[in-house]
Amino acid sequence: AVYRLLHELLKNKFHVDTTIVDTSDLEAVKKAIRPNTKLVHIETPGNPTLTISDIRAIADITHENGALLSVDNTFASPYNQRPIELGADFTIESLTKYINGHGDAMGGAIIGKKEYLDI
Repeated sequence: AVYRLLHELLKNKFHVDTTIVDTSDLEAVKKAIRPNTKLVHIETPGNPTLTISDIRAIADITHENGALLSVDNTFASPYNQRPIELGADFTIESLTKYINGHGDAMGGAIIGKKEYLDI
């Protein structure tokens, strides 16, 4: 579903190009950034692989290149990991999975600085 969102919907409807890389490899992250990169999005730990990406290092890389960092923190939960404290600009939490725990409600949250979230 995410692959289709990134490579079909965003590309065809909004003309957004995406690149998928192993974000546990900092050199791969650096090589994937282009002059027009605006956002780097990671998931750590990765689900289902449990791959760990260095949030602070990737935040430094993205900020040095004028981009923002978004972290899907669903698998770790805010109890175990706080990406914004590690330099991320946004944290995405699935409230359906680990926050609710029962699967009887759907929800999600995007947490970040007010200046980035106000539209």
